Order: sequence, then structure tokens, then C-alpha cells
Amino acid sequence: KYIIRYFVMQGILRKYYLNFDKWLIRFVDGNINMLKFTEYLTVIFAACLKFAGGIFTGMAFGLSPNEVAICTAIGMVIAVISIIFGNHFLEKILDRFKVNKKKKKFSRLKRFAVRVKQILGLWGIAFLTPILFMPVGGTLIALSFKYSKWKILLLMTLSAIVCSPIMTHFLFFFKNLFL
Repeated sequence: KYIIRYFVMQGILRKYYLNFDKWLIRFVDGNINMLKFTEYLTVIFAACLKFAGGIFTGMAFGLSPNEVAICTAIGMVIAVISIIFGNHFLEKILDRFKVNKKKKKFSRLKRFAVRVKQILGLWGIAFLTPILFMPVGGTLIALSFKYSKWKILLLMTLSAIVCSPIMTHFLFFFKNLFL
């Protein structure tokens, strides 16, 4: 930009300066906003896979705790919606690659999930999803217990909205405390 202004001052680009300068400012501002938007999308995608991963990604990008909390909550909600309403499509794809093996009927994770369901119900599964389970895992556990899809979506969204600011500010506090 400064090089172009130099040439304009020298009289080389005088007649194209006004239009080009406006376009250049828009382009530079647009790229800065696009870079920020890309950072938000990265945090959202990381939160879709692992809730705390979104928080750590936001910390790495240097975003504010409020921005990270909002993007993390959005990422969890997107993951829950995609698992709830894309579950049949996912099952069809996975059935192609299924190998008939003898499986354990009850693993440690399944026993823990049943215990959480018996003690706390869907509320417990929803509020333990950001802390212990991944958004995908918590949604699949809730779906396996045959809860209503809309109830799962409502409680997981509520869980994301409540847990995201708490966990984000907690982790940012410890980051500032130790670094």
C-alpha cells in the first residue's frame, strides 16, 4: 500500500489511485476479517471433535475467552446436530467396513455409561459430555439409550452453553496463572 502511495506521489499512478486505493483497503480489511473467520472456523471444528480441543485451539490463536467460549459452544452444537440427524447415513457407511468379530458385551466405557444413565439420566450424560465424553461420544451414548432426538439436542445445547464459558474461563485462568 505504501509503495503504491509512493508511485502516486511521484505522479505515475495518479489517475488510477482513488479507485485502486479504495479497492486495496477493502481487500486488506477483508483479508483480516477472513483470517479471523478462519480462526473461528478452526476453533469450531476442533470443538466438534473434542470439546477441550476447541478451547486449546482458541488459546493458541490468541482469541479472547468470550470468543473461544462462543465458538466452542457452536462447535459442540454442530457436532450434536450432525450426529443426531446424520446417524443413519453414518451407520450405512460403517456397516460396509464391519468385520464380524466377537465383541465384549460390556466394556468399561459401556458400564460407566449405563451407571451414569441409571444415576443421572439424560441430564447427566449431557452435562458430562463436555467434560468426559467427546461431543460425538456423548451424543452416541444418548442415542443408544433411545432418548428423544429433540430432547438430546436441547440438553446437549444447554450443556454446551453452560459448560463452555465455565471451562474456557477456567482454562484461561490457569494459562495466565502458569505462563
